[in-house]
Amino acid sequence: MSASDRPLEAVLLALEPKPDVSASREEKHGYASRLSRALAVLIATALRPHFPNIIPTPDDVGHETPTGSASGKKRLDVKVWDDRLGLELLVSIKTYSFRDWNGKTKTAGRYTKNIQRNGMELKDEADVIHRRQPYSVMVALFFLPVDACDDGDETAPQDRGASSFASIVRRLRHRQGRAINPDERSFDRFDLAEKLYVALYEPDDAGVRGWLRFFDVSSNPPRTGRPSENSLLGLDELAQQIKELVSRRNTAGFDWEAAVAETEAEPEDEEE
Repeated sequence: MSASDRPLEAVLLALEPKPDVSASREEKHGYASRLSRALAVLIATALRPHFPNIIPTPDDVGHETPTGSASGKKRLDVKVWDDRLGLELLVSIKTYSFRDWNGKTKTAGRYTKNIQRNGMELKDEADVIHRRQPYSVMVALFFLPVDACDDGDETAPQDRGASSFASIVRRLRHRQGRAINPDERSFDRFDLAEKLYVALYEPDDAGVRGWLRFFDVSSNPPRTGRPSENSLLGLDELAQQIKELVSRRNTAGFDWEAAVAETEAEPEDEEE
């Protein structure tokens, strides 16, 4: 596996030691906050070839800088600001770093405890940004350890037994899908992100630590198990898709007339 397949390796090593799943809420929250900051720098770095003025910078300057919103100032993880167009792009980063911990039974469960809360946070975030900056593109990234794909129950009835990963995709899909073209009806849904991806990563296995792939929640996940490789995006592919979204938003609703190729017929041979 090449280094390009493991872009999170250096980030995760720099954050060691990672608290145990049974650690206090404060310890786990502190780790998650540090991870989120590092991920913001990673994503901004991947997008910088397409957006030179993106922040935060590689040395973390500009992280969570405020921008105008309908409710005043909103702090953003990753943003692209243009003095002529305003806010072009917001990337919102959320992390699931630990399995759900049951303090009474002292056991670790799944990764599904905070799905509803994170979904509501995303809804509120999209709404306050889009009302003030309606032409901005908002992309949400939910970072999730890849073993969240493995906690499903294949023997359960078809409507049950889904993995944590599949449950997160199913329950968050409706938080994205705002139209790119302003003429489409869902463009008025300020509470929706334009796109949402689940970022699957390997946090622990030393052999593949830092492996990272992105799953578009518009796609159908397997009920249990890991998604196929051809359904996942690498970091560079994600950056290209985001760049295309922003480009389409800034040119939406206007097309040039298709060029008509003009060809001259070759003269027929004259009969002698």
